[in-house]
Amino acid sequence: MKDKKQLKNAYGEDDRCNIGDIDEKEHDLKTQNEEMRKNLESNKKDLIQKYEEKMRELEAQLQLRMKVEIHEIEERKNQHINELMVNHESAFQEMKGYYNDITRENIELIKVHKDKLKEIKAQISGNDYIVADLKKKEKDM
Repeated sequence: MKDKKQLKNAYGEDDRCNIGDIDEKEHDLKTQNEEMRKNLESNKKDLIQKYEEKMRELEAQLQLRMKVEIHEIEERKNQHINELMVNHESAFQEMKGYYNDITRENIELIKVHKDKLKEIKAQISGNDYIVADLKKKEKDM
């Protein structure tokens, strides 16, 4: 019985020692867990800050690229407008020259027709004089 009692006491004491060791290990593990959690939180915050900074840089680069592309598009648009204006001006000058030539030719034709009309009127009046003279001669005869 004594041996049993001693063994029971020894088991109880071993049990208490083991419980104490377990409690101490749990406490150490909890401490390590908290430290790891704090380190992870710190790393997480650092990573978040780092990637937010990268994102701001990328947004700035994207804004700059967008401004450059808009500027290039505006330059192409202005160049196209200028080309259209030059083409329009040359076409307008060509058309203006064409119609001025037609007008000049028509004015020349009008002058020629007026001169012919004067000649015809002069012939008519000359012919009227001749007809009157011939009528007079015919009467006289």
